[in-house]
Amino acid sequence: GGRGHLMRVLEALARVEAGETTPLAELLWRQRPYLPWGTTQIVITPSVPDEVFDALFQSRRAGLGSLIVLVGAAAGYQAIREKASFFGFPLVSIEKERDLDIWRR
Repeated sequence: GGRGHLMRVLEALARVEAGETTPLAELLWRQRPYLPWGTTQIVITPSVPDEVFDALFQSRRAGLGSLIVLVGAAAGYQAIREKASFFGFPLVSIEKERDLDIWRR
């Protein structure tokens, strides 16, 4: 934990490149059995379809926590925020670089 760990995570994320992948909801379903109870999943995504909310809800039932980090100008942001609130998932929105200031403190 701590600031040093956060900086290493952010540096690793800065090197991520987009490519053909498994859909996020499927990935969450597939990996859940391998995560220890109490693990927090941090989902960084430009959108949160219903299938992802369902997978996160099932993860919570299995004893996992979740944090949604919404990046970019998400279409349907208000609906995503309302669903996250309804399910009790913390949601962080990062639309512009200045939105990262909260992490720099």
